[in-house]
Amino acid sequence: MFNKRALSILIVSSFLSHQALEVEGNKVILVSFDGFRYDYLEDVDTPNFDAAIAAGVTAPYVTPAFVTLTLPSHFSIVTGLWPESHGVVHNIMYDPVFNETITPETRNQSKWWDMGAEPIWQTARFQGKASGSYFYFGGEVEIMGLYPNVYIGNNDPTVPWNERIDTVISWFLDEDIDVITLYFNQPDNVGHYNGIDSNERRDMVRQCDDTLGYLMEKIDENGLTDVMNIIVVSDHGMSEIFDDMKIELYNYIDPNDVYHVIADYGPVAMIQPKEGRLDAVFDNLKDAHPNMSVYMKEDIPDRFNYRDHYRILPIFAISDRPWEIATKWVPNGQVGGHGFDNQDMTMKNIFVATGPDFKTGYISEPFNSVDIYPLLCQILQLEPAPNNGSLEIVKTLLSSDVGGAVSSRGDFFTVVVSGLVCLYAVALLSQSDS
Repeated sequence: MFNKRALSILIVSSFLSHQALEVEGNKVILVSFDGFRYDYLEDVDTPNFDAAIAAGVTAPYVTPAFVTLTLPSHFSIVTGLWPESHGVVHNIMYDPVFNETITPETRNQSKWWDMGAEPIWQTARFQGKASGSYFYFGGEVEIMGLYPNVYIGNNDPTVPWNERIDTVISWFLDEDIDVITLYFNQPDNVGHYNGIDSNERRDMVRQCDDTLGYLMEKIDENGLTDVMNIIVVSDHGMSEIFDDMKIELYNYIDPNDVYHVIADYGPVAMIQPKEGRLDAVFDNLKDAHPNMSVYMKEDIPDRFNYRDHYRILPIFAISDRPWEIATKWVPNGQVGGHGFDNQDMTMKNIFVATGPDFKTGYISEPFNSVDIYPLLCQILQLEPAPNNGSLEIVKTLLSSDVGGAVSSRGDFFTVVVSGLVCLYAVALLSQSDS
């Protein structure tokens, strides 16, 4: 007979030794300015962006995930997955299993996000590091059983921008956080309602520049310069749109033939026909308008990486820029829009980074937004979760002394397994005492 008490102590000691796993690496703050087009720095004086580029790295542009909308694009950045892989396929996605459409009131529910993807804040936590999120989409949601260590959701646009910076700096200092994602809803909003060539848009870019300057100032004041990497990104670009360039689906199909339609939100539409009406609806739409391409789901072009998820509905349509698709068009005051083909230059987004792990004054080749997740993991020395990104181009942004990512994922799962065994040992111990 074995000694249950001795075995229990041995297992518990092994578990605690795994708990002491240390993973090194510098800190990262990922800042997203929504709708910041790749060329917005060209017609505005932006001394702080200029300083960050001179001291760090940039790319001519980044190609966002398709569809080029806020929720799917943001989640692709922090997971390294295309929307067909992470499941957040639209801002107003419909889930046939739930028979529900996401809303601003329900989008903090796990069921919309927890589809198997692992965002950077969970990758960090799984491997012994601490993470935070401020207004970043998905950052206030329980995913894979975890939240970030610290987070603020609700995305209240009235919170002063410098106050957000003060909060995340306090997290780095007081909570010893390793990676934080921070979101601002501009210049997207002014791009929609004032236009890309407006003074309001230029003023907002200046505000973004001031905010970056304030962040760099606070990092310096608090002695974080030697350990803090700043990465500034956006989710998509922006294009001019016009009220007289709308394609109205209900001019071509009978509303009684469809069960659910996602439209009225840019250039992409998805349609769930009623049973037995799939071919009829498709035939009515496929040649309906010269500026709209219509596909059965299985025929969506490979380059979109937008086909292999059940939330992508059976009929898919996309319009040529600047045309947009509606069921019946109702003017909404918008003069700028996005959601178009991610190869369209107006949809490209910004990338600027500076800090101890980046080169100085370096301009890389363009890359994809899904490449940012493996870049984050490399800086933080984390083993990435499975993803669609590539480190090949983005690793050229890093200084030569940035080491390879550590293989600590196995250690994490050893901790989990050890923990389960530890619980079993405690049960044995209880039996031996009884």
